[in-house]
Amino acid sequence: MPTAIKFQDVEIVKSPVIFKKINVEDFEAFGYQARISKIIPTEEGYISEQVKAQLDYTEKNTVVLNAGVGQGKTHTILDIAKWYYDTGYIVIFAVPYKSLIDQYFGDLTGEERNILPDEIVDYRKISENPNEANIADPIIPLNASLRPIHLITVNCLLGNPGEDFIMQSEAKLHYLDFLIERCKVENKKVVLIFDEIHDSFHLFKERFIFHLYKWGNLLNKIYCISATYNEASKTAIKYLALTTDKKIQIIESSRDKFEFKQSELFILLYNKYHYKADDDDLVSIFKHLISLDKKINVLSYSKTLAEEIAKPEGEIGKLLNEKFGEINLCVGNSDVIFDPRKCNIGTTFTTGINIRGNDSAFVVILPSKLAYEQKRLGVFSRGINTLIQSLARIRDKSEIYIITPSPDYLINYPTQDGDNYVTKLLNTDFFFGLESKDKYYDINNQRELINEFYLKLRENAGEGIAIGESLIEGTNSHLSQQFPSLDDYILNDGEKVLYKTYDICGKDFSIYTFWAAFNDQFINCRLKGYVVLNELVFKDGEIMRGLRQFAYEKLFDYTSVQTIEDKSLQKHYISEYFQLKSDKECYQTFKNILFNNSIYVIKNNIKNQIFIRRNPSFLRNVIAIVQLIKKDNEYYKKKYYSAYEKYGSSLGELVDTDYEAKDYLFACFINSERTDFSSDITPEETELLKSYGVLYQFFKSFKERFVLQDANGVKYFESTYEQDIISDEEFSKLKQAILIIQQNDEVIKLKIVSFLQSITAITSNTSILNSIVRFYKNTFFTTVIRRVVINTSENRRDVIDAEFSPPKEQLINLLFTPEFYWLEDNHGIDGTVIDITYSPNHPDLDI
Repeated sequence: MPTAIKFQDVEIVKSPVIFKKINVEDFEAFGYQARISKIIPTEEGYISEQVKAQLDYTEKNTVVLNAGVGQGKTHTILDIAKWYYDTGYIVIFAVPYKSLIDQYFGDLTGEERNILPDEIVDYRKISENPNEANIADPIIPLNASLRPIHLITVNCLLGNPGEDFIMQSEAKLHYLDFLIERCKVENKKVVLIFDEIHDSFHLFKERFIFHLYKWGNLLNKIYCISATYNEASKTAIKYLALTTDKKIQIIESSRDKFEFKQSELFILLYNKYHYKADDDDLVSIFKHLISLDKKINVLSYSKTLAEEIAKPEGEIGKLLNEKFGEINLCVGNSDVIFDPRKCNIGTTFTTGINIRGNDSAFVVILPSKLAYEQKRLGVFSRGINTLIQSLARIRDKSEIYIITPSPDYLINYPTQDGDNYVTKLLNTDFFFGLESKDKYYDINNQRELINEFYLKLRENAGEGIAIGESLIEGTNSHLSQQFPSLDDYILNDGEKVLYKTYDICGKDFSIYTFWAAFNDQFINCRLKGYVVLNELVFKDGEIMRGLRQFAYEKLFDYTSVQTIEDKSLQKHYISEYFQLKSDKECYQTFKNILFNNSIYVIKNNIKNQIFIRRNPSFLRNVIAIVQLIKKDNEYYKKKYYSAYEKYGSSLGELVDTDYEAKDYLFACFINSERTDFSSDITPEETELLKSYGVLYQFFKSFKERFVLQDANGVKYFESTYEQDIISDEEFSKLKQAILIIQQNDEVIKLKIVSFLQSITAITSNTSILNSIVRFYKNTFFTTVIRRVVINTSENRRDVIDAEFSPPKEQLINLLFTPEFYWLEDNHGIDGTVIDITYSPNHPDLDI
């Protein structure tokens, strides 16, 4: 692929940003006093003065600041914290990530606030040992408690030791106890600031929340800050507001977009099964960015991929090293932090850092197709807020590149004006025929979505809830038998329900990204273009050969075996996948892997793109390749190999002979009589088998009923037939079978082969008779117009010249998966070996 990447221009739908609202109604029904103020950013896009104007700094309450990315939330809260510091309050920042501690420390001690470092506690430096060798400038718990500003994690505040430990360290426990005691003795008021609370909700476990209540009346003010609240945040806010007399003030900023601040967003569609750091397409992206002289930072969903990309000896690592010097690798279980002076590659800066400068290229690599299949989404495993926050790391107008697989479908999203990005995309070549679904769910209706799951769980528990409570009623048992409330369920499992169930909530980021980007939902960036990276090029006349080679490269291993005859080593391609999977699975996988690429066929020096819904002959070639790989069928070996002879030493070249409707339908007929069904066979597959069985029975009697013979023994078709040749019952069965096949057989639905598409539920019996006889005649027979003798006179009729009659064994089965699906592999010649050395003494040589 050339170094310069040519992006496809796009037309987006300029829609208002849909964001998670925190409403008064979310709290009032539970006995809280809540009020809301709505503010508008300045012309420069900032909110600091507007927020401060809404505050009564000394009022005891919980303030919820709901403002967009890039509107200056951090600047605002730093100014507020400085006021409390100057006024003699104890200020505690509780954040979900250690990187935010570094950011706050730098901002508080910087020139704008100019607070002395000795006034601030970084909880990571607390140690019972003042000479702790592993900590720079350690501070003992008692001395730490004497400082006015405290930077800690939410885990530390709540006494949550995390997953790897049973209890929090004694030093941290002592530090917090000393701090609480000091505030009581000195009558110090405490302000608690929760930044990015949307990423902290999972830490508010019931057994830890009591650590918060230890502060009692010391807490004068709690601030909750986020640009991307979630439903679980509301439950966390309820817990927090209990300590401020259940008083809540909401400050909501409008999500205005300022084009002069928005970065340009580019989507790069990478449709290979998984990412490889040395892949030509990935390498081409970085060559392109380096050629633009951009400062590059890469956020990867996967730690392993980040490490592979950063390897100095790797293709991409070498390019980046030569351009920027040593790469700064920031991944989990590492103390390395983001360094704005270097090229950073990693997983740890989805939040907590700012990327400055107008010459930046921020690359975000979303999960691969394999990652979705394995349900391992890495740093993006907590839903869409992670992506929104990641894109917000760019603080100045620059460029953002998202690498992602193509979406499996598009979410329908018509605006009030009737404009729909789906319509625009489906008119483009690449997305033509892509399915669209009504799968949009408003982010502000998520409580209802979670409640549906909650009610199902509660209903499934049924009478067991009441029985469980009664079992311990009046006893001294300390067991808890109470079913969790909806709020507790939301806090513990609600977000998981959303991002594990709904694509627009983060189950599939490619689907969400397309919806958000094409509907202008990212405040700090606007979609500029997209490109499909993976190209697969075939030559006209050599398509079958190209498909076979593609199958070898993607689904086969290369090995050597000894022949039985002369013990010499022969090189073979073998495929565990094709041997252990059903025909249907092999076809689907092969087709999907193929169309993960942009496919082209060069004909007459013109490069023509192949689309899954526009090029049925190409898909027929795909079926033919699976037939050759999976089945040892003499008929198809003769059909597709230029020099095939049974037991011969060479097959000759593969030729681009068409796999026709008769090939596919006859295979379906034969497979409809099989009985080795899997227990997993679907109702649709069962209906499909029965329907092909009906058409096969009709096929078996077809010649007897519709083929005539003249006085000279010449077989021919009559020009018309009387309707009563078929009973009403048979007409009904035939019509029903045809409609089911049209609906349930993907090959027929995509019109890969011709079928009886003109027959509908309202087609008359006469039309059905004419259509089906004509179709069977044209599909399974070769006819020529000749004169035949009918009642002593000669008449012109369709005379049968040849009849389609392949062997009934070893025919591809795309209808269902059999019980023992590996038995469908019959060691087809093409897929099993690359060099054929069969002997007459060993006609069934098996690898």
